[in-house]
Formats: sequence, structure tokens, C-alpha cells
Amino acid sequence: GGNLRFMTLDTTSHLSTERLRITETGNVGIGTTAPGNALEIARTGTNSSGGGTRLYLMGYSSLNWGNRVSLGFASSNSDTLGVLATTNNGDYLGDIISQGVDTSNARQSNARLFMMQDGAAGANYVPGRFEFLTSSDASGPTIKMVIKGSGNVGIGTVSPGAKLDVIGGNIRVNSAGDGYQFMSDAQGAYQFTSAPNATGHYNGTLVDGVNLQVGGKTWGYLVNTQKATGFNVPQ
Repeated sequence: GGNLRFMTLDTTSHLSTERLRITETGNVGIGTTAPGNALEIARTGTNSSGGGTRLYLMGYSSLNWGNRVSLGFASSNSDTLGVLATTNNGDYLGDIISQGVDTSNARQSNARLFMMQDGAAGANYVPGRFEFLTSSDASGPTIKMVIKGSGNVGIGTVSPGAKLDVIGGNIRVNSAGDGYQFMSDAQGAYQFTSAPNATGHYNGTLVDGVNLQVGGKTWGYLVNTQKATGFNVPQ
């Protein structure tokens, strides 16, 4: 076996420099002589303009659907090149990953975006979901948020049962006024101040027919058509 090397000539020094290599295993390296992946691009540089490594996909046409600039990930449930076989629920169809270097000078993944299949494939469709992973310790990246094929978003859960489902934490929305606002359905909204009042209660407004659940208990449910204001929920 052998390597196929592509060189360019410096017109000043008249020295040849390797720019691209295809290894005997078929890996392609640009800026590296030992690519460990099908395509590996490496470049040294500083923080000044022009440094670092960048990959651009440039399009020069009317940017409609047919002429869009795309980065695609395609998978098949087959080990044979060119053979398309139905993918399954839970299959990893795409992956974007970032890595840093730890104090032992080893590469470590710190954030990932998985593109997953989210259910059985049909005759003309494949359901999908996004899984967002981040890392804060040696356990590595773990799932922090998902967007299901249904459009439901889960934070702290991989099985959101609502448009926004948050497990294991609070939701805080900074309003234009003096507190936070939590919107309900078309019947109305909850409005809470940013801190408990002098008696240790949160003040707000509850609209007819809306349940307020705190600590697993239901508070302030109304059965008539009147709007109740100034309800208190113990801190």
C-alpha cells in the first residue's frame, strides 16, 4: 500500500509543501499527514484574522428551496455501500460534536447535537428528533434538552408530554415589569412577582378554569366565570 500526496510549490522558496493526502486506507487529510477519519482538516493559526480552521459551503444563486446551501447527514441500516435499508426508532442519523483538551492533554467531548429517529419509519417519511448534550464534569456530555418529532420540547426529560416540559428545575421569564410571567392557555395567564411579599407569599392573578400546581398540590381552582385576583401561594 501507499499514500497519494498532493503538493504545491512556494514561488519564493521553490520548496514543495504537502497540502492533501489520501492514505492507503482511503482517509483524506487536508493539512495533516495522518488523517484518522474519512475526511480530516487541520490548520494552525492564531486569533488574528485568517487564523483557525473554517469550512464554508458557498452558494451563488437565488436562495430558494432548490438552490439552498445544505449540509446533509444521511444514514442507512445496511453495511453495504449504496444499499438503502429502513432505519429504526432510536437510530443515530447524524452527530455534531465539539471537543476540547483536558489537563492530561487528551481530547474530551464537551457538547454534542444528535439527530435521532423518533419512531418507526413510514412509506414516505422518517420521524426525527434533536438531542442537545452538554458537559460540566468528567461524566461527559449528557442530554439536557430534546425536541421531539411532535414539536414538544423537553428540558430535563427525554419524553416531553407538552409543548414545553421541564423536569428538575424552575422556569424563569424576565418580564418588562417587576416580575416574571408564566402564560397559560387562551383562558388566561399567571402573573407572579419576582420575590415573595412581606408575608412570604407570591402574589398573582388566576383566570377561571386554570389549575395552579405547587408541590404536587392544586391551588386556587375556580369553577365559576369570575376572575380571581390577589391569590396567595405559600412560599
